[in-house]
Amino acid sequence: MIVRGETRQYRDRHPGPEDVALIVEVADSTLERDRGVKRKVYARAGIPVYWIINLLESVLEVYEEPSGPTEDADYRRRRDYGLSDSVPVMIGGREVGRVAVRDLLL
Repeated sequence: MIVRGETRQYRDRHPGPEDVALIVEVADSTLERDRGVKRKVYARAGIPVYWIINLLESVLEVYEEPSGPTEDADYRRRRDYGLSDSVPVMIGGREVGRVAVRDLLL
């Protein structure tokens, strides 16, 4: 999880959904749960970017644009990145860096 702000902000409390910029799950045996239940929970909470490092298919799945706090919440956009790609790290709608997918999967 990448959260906004300084670490000292969270001395007395855990980060809430409004503080989270990016959540990353590493999935092999948990892939179905990460694509299903967790994706919907994160979308409902308004987490702006959700990554699944899909070890089974050697793909990084990037979910963006959560639909919001409804029972059937989901992400409006999914993009998959392969081993030869680099993925932009987006925080607050701004690209703050890039990560080689190969470095995440191998």
